[in-house]
Amino acid sequence: MSNFLRLLLINTSLLARGELMKTKVVLFTVLLLLVSSLCSAKPTNLYGCSRGYGRLSIKEPFVSKTLLINVVLNAKQLDGGWGDCESTAQAVLVLEWLGTRVPEDSIEYLLACYRGKGFASNPVSGEVGLEETFYALWALRELELLGEIDAGKVEAYLKSRLRNSSSLYELYYSYMGLRLLGYHYNVSGRLREYYRLDGGFAETPRTLESDPYATLMGIELAKLTGFDLSPKTLEYARRIEDPAVKALVLDLLGRLSEEGARALASEILAGRFGFWEVYALKVLSEYTFSLSIVIEPRAVVYEIPKVVSLEAYSLLGERLNASYASRFYGNGTLAVRVEAGGIERKLRFQVEQLGRMEVYATIASEKGLLNVTVYVSPSSADPEVVVVLAGKEHKAVRFREDAYRAVVEHGLRGRFP
Repeated sequence: MSNFLRLLLINTSLLARGELMKTKVVLFTVLLLLVSSLCSAKPTNLYGCSRGYGRLSIKEPFVSKTLLINVVLNAKQLDGGWGDCESTAQAVLVLEWLGTRVPEDSIEYLLACYRGKGFASNPVSGEVGLEETFYALWALRELELLGEIDAGKVEAYLKSRLRNSSSLYELYYSYMGLRLLGYHYNVSGRLREYYRLDGGFAETPRTLESDPYATLMGIELAKLTGFDLSPKTLEYARRIEDPAVKALVLDLLGRLSEEGARALASEILAGRFGFWEVYALKVLSEYTFSLSIVIEPRAVVYEIPKVVSLEAYSLLGERLNASYASRFYGNGTLAVRVEAGGIERKLRFQVEQLGRMEVYATIASEKGLLNVTVYVSPSSADPEVVVVLAGKEHKAVRFREDAYRAVVEHGLRGRFP
């Protein structure tokens, strides 16, 4: 009776490994029966089909919260400030938005700039400034420390600056400062001096051209005071080049979509970073969030691709609880609906559909060596081929576009098919 060695190829899924989306074909050799006498036979031809391989992934950018906090705190000076009152107030606001504790000496620095009716540029300056007062009030309101100042004296100062304002910036800072204190004044009549035919706002009554930053301030004042804006304003807003300013303007106009917010956030995160960029990302976080998602497999024969990993973050780096639902359509589209932070996003992934993934192997044993040649179709699968014998892996080397070869020493005596 002939002695023989049977080799079995196990049908396996080809799953992606690493960024290169390599697939892995595993050939399992099983010794079923061996009797100690010589035998010769033709190589055994074995077949296997993959159910799918590879992965699709998206990793969207967001602010590294820890890194940004460290950058801000490392720039703080020994006196607790960031160079002046306005910069210190902005740094305090950023730290507050990031959810970290504001240093006590930074709060002391801000209060040291207070001069009764307003805030000076630094603790040793005696002259009160309008911008410094606005930003300091904004920071103190976020910290719930407005009770540390005399609101009546600051109101009188801001009302005086409001009446005598000669630029849109002065009008904005004085009006918004008063609102921070809880006072409301109608300045819609004053806005007409700055509104231009193209839908934007100019810096001064005599300036002919609109300015993006002045337009941002003008639109916010218009929304707060009931000033009527023409359709031209939206057209102007869409032409603004600065993504942070554009995001804030479109938010004020109520014309931001999830998709539009995502695009603007990506543009902001790829560029320079300052106070207004952080503030814009804070606003955009009300419309969208960042995703890290992995879909497997990216090419299918019979199975349905699934979400195997999903994480969601706010644009300012806060981890969000996320849930999802997915549906695979006959045209190869996997639709995924993700909800996080009260926001819903809809994504679509195009999955490659294969008629068949075929693995063809020839295996022969002679003089203690197992010679394995593996053919993969289609060759575009670009697999990583591994032969497994007695639990040990042996990597096969590609010697042709669709063929791989491995030589394994198995230690058996005689010649076997």
